[in-house]
Amino acid sequence: MSRIGYCPPDRVIWDFWVSEVDGTYHLFHLQAPAGTEPSERHHCSSVGHAVSTDLREWTDRGTILEPSADRAAWDSLALWTGWTLERDGRHYLFYTGRSRRDPDGHTQRIGVATSTDLRTWKPHPANPVLPPDDRYAGREETVDGTVPWRDPCIVRDPESGTFYAFVTARDPDRPPGRRGCIARARSADLVEWEVLPPAASPGRYREMEVPSLHRRDGRWYLLFSVQASWYADHVPADDRQTGVRYLVADALDGDFAPPETDDLLLGSDSRQYTGRVVPDPDGRDVFLTWNAGPELGHPDAPNPYSLAPPRDLRYGERGGLGLD
Repeated sequence: MSRIGYCPPDRVIWDFWVSEVDGTYHLFHLQAPAGTEPSERHHCSSVGHAVSTDLREWTDRGTILEPSADRAAWDSLALWTGWTLERDGRHYLFYTGRSRRDPDGHTQRIGVATSTDLRTWKPHPANPVLPPDDRYAGREETVDGTVPWRDPCIVRDPESGTFYAFVTARDPDRPPGRRGCIARARSADLVEWEVLPPAASPGRYREMEVPSLHRRDGRWYLLFSVQASWYADHVPADDRQTGVRYLVADALDGDFAPPETDDLLLGSDSRQYTGRVVPDPDGRDVFLTWNAGPELGHPDAPNPYSLAPPRDLRYGERGGLGLD
């Protein structure tokens, strides 16, 4: 356990998501063995688990999901970022998979595993339940030649009960270098999905990754992460921040757009990357992120590849967000 951040002693961790169940926070995170070269961690990643009652001290629960032993399987190379939620007494863990059967494992697909105890997870027989959609996926003008279809965030509409998935993707209707978007899909049962037009396609980034949604005062906030090298050429150099930005909408099926205030929540100077908003034990929204490493431009970052302590999130009158 740690009061200044969290990382198992034998592993490095990075992207993560959090579920709260009966007063216990469950942290699910990507991980690789300690000592893994930064450029290699995405090729051997699995999903780890830890628990906490205060979002500061975490107890390691070990590995809960690993790549399939079947070389031809959709998730046989590495597992990437996902999301967890509960429905009718069963927990659903959505995650990104990459396969050894694809050239360089570049195609990304989304599947789901289920559990009744948050420890033992069984992949769904219909996996991948949310494969790349033709209207989004493609290799042209993407980072590292990948087919981006990853990082699902699943949210239930409190009015209709419909589930919405928000996914890192590309919009081929945008010019090259500006195709980064957040795709959207909806489902009634978390298995059968209808893919919809993008939730956001600002024409500003090559990619927009790790979407995360939460609701406050009637607004939905869509957080996403970008690296400095992913901005379109028309974006001013001083605005090309590696970090977390956000968009706002009134409904899950609405158009997400920047707030009237600045849309940057976490910038390059933080030496941190991606993030989630979670209510703390007192009901206040806090922001969790992880300490970045050398491949994100921070070779001397303290405690790289570890979960950072929570920070208070503040809301402005015009829909803006800030960190204390």
